Amino acid sequence: MRTSLAALILLFTEWCHAEEPSAFMMLEVGCINKSGAMCEALARAYELDLGTRQSKIAAVYWYERGCRYGNVSSCSRVGFMYLDGEGVEQDYSRAHTFLTKACNLGSDAACANLGVLYLNGTGANLDQPKALELFEQSCKGGNHLGCFNLGSVYAHGNGAPQDTAKAFDLFEKACDIGSAAGCFALGKAYELGIHMPQDPRKSLLFYGRACDIKNEKACRDYARLKALGAN
Repeated sequence: MRTSLAALILLFTEWCHAEEPSAFMMLEVGCINKSGAMCEALARAYELDLGTRQSKIAAVYWYERGCRYGNVSSCSRVGFMYLDGEGVEQDYSRAHTFLTKACNLGSDAACANLGVLYLNGTGANLDQPKALELFEQSCKGGNHLGCFNLGSVYAHGNGAPQDTAKAFDLFEKACDIGSAAGCFALGKAYELGIHMPQDPRKSLLFYGRACDIKNEKACRDYARLKALGAN
């Protein structure tokens, strides 16, 4: 019977509150016995300071082990840690390895970030068609970064023929599923009339949506347009 990560963390937290030292032992034994979910729960405990001294290094170790046992969240998380140099030395090659496995296991977020590595030739050979394929896969899976990155490819003609109409359709899709960058790009396009008629009302709308997702530039532009009388 598979145990969900949420259930494992709840059980672990309850044990920690009861000062039960067997909590970590249970997770470690489970991980050593090749339970990827147990490895992930243990890694999160170290990463988030749940009942133990916070240690990003220990978190990376247990995430890597969880990934080895096919846990997609472990692969994705440790890939991002190597990508950003979070708790470890930044290593694009290792980021590529773990994000590839996470993508193959079904993580749309991992696919979107893996596409960036191929697009820029960072940690992987430059391969723009592969990047485009990964962005499309990620966007179809509902990942806003994948949709925004795909829109950027078509907007700039970097890896695919330039197609502005398609780019802005993708920016709008990205915006609809939570991309502040997608909303901001549309706000700027409507304000300046980039490949579409100027429309202060729509510009204000998209700046406002981006601002709601904590995009500071969009908040400033929204306030500026409001001060100029847009509504």
